[in-house]
Amino acid sequence: MSAAIPLPVVSTFPWTVSLGGMESTAMSAIFASHAATPNSSGTPRIATNGAPSLGDTNFAITAEGLLPNSSAVAVLGFAPFTPPLNLAAAGAQPGSELYVVGALGLTMAANGSGAGSLPIGVPADPNLDNQSLYVQIIQFDPSLSFPLPICQSEGMRLTFGQ
Repeated sequence: MSAAIPLPVVSTFPWTVSLGGMESTAMSAIFASHAATPNSSGTPRIATNGAPSLGDTNFAITAEGLLPNSSAVAVLGFAPFTPPLNLAAAGAQPGSELYVVGALGLTMAANGSGAGSLPIGVPADPNLDNQSLYVQIIQFDPSLSFPLPICQSEGMRLTFGQ
């Protein structure tokens, strides 16, 4: 197993659940070297609906500030770009960075308020304990006046626990 890469943490969402004297190690942390970049109606924010605990079949990645009644892509990977990939150099708005070395992109639908949820469920596999998954939301917005008209959330690290 490789050593963890230190990242600047903007905010953390730890959950401690005590079960018979044992505490959960599950947590999610939002990290970024820059803030999320806005779309034409708000700024995407990434979160979760709870701790990424092993066996939680209802676990979901959530977002707010997306374009209403649209879709976005949740980029998932097992490592962060260090340093983040500068998307502004490719024509995106200033401050646009890709934080996740993407292994998979999944579509997230946004409702009329610009909120979305992507259920991913966490298997009850003990091999996942203390393993991390990195996630970032990216959305195409044709109203933006940049050659690459995208906005993005901060990056998020999920550490699975019991």
